[in-house]
Amino acid sequence: MPRNCCVPQCNSEFRKENATKLHLFPKESNLKKKWIVALKLGKAPTLNQTVCSKHFLENDYVFRGEGLSKVCKRLRPGTVPTVNLPQTKLEICGIIKTKHKRKPPAPRSTVPDVSVCNVMQSFDENVQTFEMCELMDADSELSAVESVVNREVKKVMTVNVSTQTSKATTNVGTQIYNPTQNVGNQTALISTHSKSTQVDLTINHRVLFLSINDHEIYYMTGLDRPRFLVIFALLKRFNPVIPFTNQSQEDMLLITLFKIRHNLDFKMIELMFLVCRNSVSNIFHIVVENLYNVLKGIDIWKVSFKSERTYRTILDCTEMFVSNVNDPSIQQQIYSTYKSRPTFKVLVGCDEKGAVNFISAAFPGSTSDREMVIQSGLIDLINQGEAILADKGFTVSDLFENKGVLVNIPPFLKHN
Repeated sequence: MPRNCCVPQCNSEFRKENATKLHLFPKESNLKKKWIVALKLGKAPTLNQTVCSKHFLENDYVFRGEGLSKVCKRLRPGTVPTVNLPQTKLEICGIIKTKHKRKPPAPRSTVPDVSVCNVMQSFDENVQTFEMCELMDADSELSAVESVVNREVKKVMTVNVSTQTSKATTNVGTQIYNPTQNVGNQTALISTHSKSTQVDLTINHRVLFLSINDHEIYYMTGLDRPRFLVIFALLKRFNPVIPFTNQSQEDMLLITLFKIRHNLDFKMIELMFLVCRNSVSNIFHIVVENLYNVLKGIDIWKVSFKSERTYRTILDCTEMFVSNVNDPSIQQQIYSTYKSRPTFKVLVGCDEKGAVNFISAAFPGSTSDREMVIQSGLIDLINQGEAILADKGFTVSDLFENKGVLVNIPPFLKHN
């Protein structure tokens, strides 16, 4: 058994000379916890740790065998150490922690504060003053509006205008100038009249193709008036567009060609022509589909511009982005290494004036330019003695040599 005390700040040892006695911790759990708390151990003691008799009072012991030479003393049941207990650093320094209790709240007074009453009274007075000023401002605004309306009515009466315009102006003046009504009703009429003057984009206004001159038609569509009328005649004869709005067929074709030429979005066209955006979108899709059905039968290769001194066509390739697919084999075919994404490729040719004279079918993105020329049927369309201009990626000179066709390709740069 250990010969020293386990209590902190106690250096007592068991010696027969000083008659110091050591005690084991009690086995009862509740009493054992009291010992641990009183001695500030902070953890459960081991089975062999002891507490010396310096931490107990004389009354805590029971003496037996007083007549004998050796006095035997034992602790009373339920005894807890109360003497020479360990101290914390704050207790050693003389600082004792005390819990500060919160002061109870002061009782509320039932008598209203005089300052609050004064503030509320002044607030009510300011509200009344503000309402009176508001009524005066409304009267002044009404008087100004009345003077303006009277002046405008006199001007309208003096000018010879149509019957409908004069009736509308008279009705507006009658609605605004009504002195028998109160201020609130007159203010509501003025706000309603101001809202009605704004442009309502939900109402489709007429574009009026006939009111546009030749210069404006050429700027909007890239066609002069005779060519525009030719396209309109073809469209009207073979696949007419049924107007579903108050726009005429000429106006619908004008809006479509204007969007194609300038590449404007539907919102911009809505603001420019005062036509609803949904109507513009429907007009564009319907007219484009009808134009395709009419013009797809025209052989653009035969009617395109050609000359002995110029190139028959200028070739290039364009790619259109498409979405990914789940099938790996199809994804591999449509993936373009040039664009680094799935695409469809189309071979396009145009003459020297910029008119498109050849459009091939769509090919997967992995198809090479050479393979597109072979499968598109362009070789059969080129005649002997003609020339074509192509990009340096079109290595097709050997394909046209047998027909005596000149292929002009820019030279490749030589790398060091």
